[in-house]
Amino acid sequence: MEGNDALRGCGMDSNAAKIFGFIDLIYEAALEPGKWPTFLEQVSKHFSDASTLLWHMDNRAGDLGLFQSYRYEQTFLRPLQDHYYAINPWLPQKLKIASGRLHRTDALYPERDLVNTEFYSDLLRPHDLFSGFGISIYNANRFAFLSILRSQHAGPPSEEELGLLRVLTPHMQRALDLHERFATLPRSNAPTADVLDALPFGLVLLGRDGRVVSFNSTAAAIFAQKDGFFLDRRGFCRVNQVALQKRFEAAIFAAMRASQKASFGAGGWVSISRPSLKRPYAALVVPVRAPAFDLGTQHIAAMLFISDPEAQILAVPDMMQQLYGLTTAEARLIEALTRGKRLEEAADELGISLNTAKTQMRSIFLKTDTSRQTQLIKLVLAGPLRSIRPGSAGH
Repeated sequence: MEGNDALRGCGMDSNAAKIFGFIDLIYEAALEPGKWPTFLEQVSKHFSDASTLLWHMDNRAGDLGLFQSYRYEQTFLRPLQDHYYAINPWLPQKLKIASGRLHRTDALYPERDLVNTEFYSDLLRPHDLFSGFGISIYNANRFAFLSILRSQHAGPPSEEELGLLRVLTPHMQRALDLHERFATLPRSNAPTADVLDALPFGLVLLGRDGRVVSFNSTAAAIFAQKDGFFLDRRGFCRVNQVALQKRFEAAIFAAMRASQKASFGAGGWVSISRPSLKRPYAALVVPVRAPAFDLGTQHIAAMLFISDPEAQILAVPDMMQQLYGLTTAEARLIEALTRGKRLEEAADELGISLNTAKTQMRSIFLKTDTSRQTQLIKLVLAGPLRSIRPGSAGH
């Protein structure tokens, strides 16, 4: 009755089928997150091809996590997340509005002042966005917002447009509550901590927004060095060179997109130089197939493997045995060689003859697909990452 009264009050009886179609999509998306983009696409078309964004803020972290969007490019979303949301002139008033209330941006911040802000001149205007409207949906743990932005030429929203949002608001609230209830179930696709810590290389798990979800003890040690690669206060991996950061982010973005498309041919390698002049870190980003159910930023969308050649030497025997099927004796011989020993010195240290060492080397070359000692050492110092191909992740 309440919903029907709202429809009659907005003069929308003739559009009832369309309205109920929106409501059906909302509840379907609550159980099947892959349908949120379809819902946002329909909202966008209804509001004259507006740009729509469903975003989520964790009240406990006080930080922004993007959920789903339509008609937005990464060139808008990532800067918004990295910087502009913090100076968004609409946000302070948004956070004061009671849950379930509809509002317009021109009531949150005067448009005459908006045009003089960095938020408008550097973010909105280049994307032909000016004003919008939306609904706030939050509880004790989170603040969510359905944002609808469009060009200045589109003009203010009509009463019919606003009426649709009033009808959808309680359904959005229930759907997100249902969504979060499912998200708390033990369905995470993240490996357990003990599994991660057993790996001889740094492994960083990235959420759908590119923010770090978890990392193993090896990665923690690399972060702690702050030697060209670090974790910023907002939970993003950074490198300390601008040009290199762009390449690094491009690899991560490629992995994010591939994760959503269930494609594994994206991501890539990045060599991260270090101010200490130690050998560069070798980093590989690979996508991870999205799970059947997730809450936007909670699932693992990509994995970042990072190898420190200065530290990997300590793990050589076990690592090489596992990766290439070497015998214990062969792995020990490689470990000695990586410490700068000549073959004769390594044989003497291990208590074997030079002929035995040469026989073991021939076996090692065959198993590692190398042909020279220098090539073998380079393989070892690059860490275990060279055995990991982007196509092998997420299966």
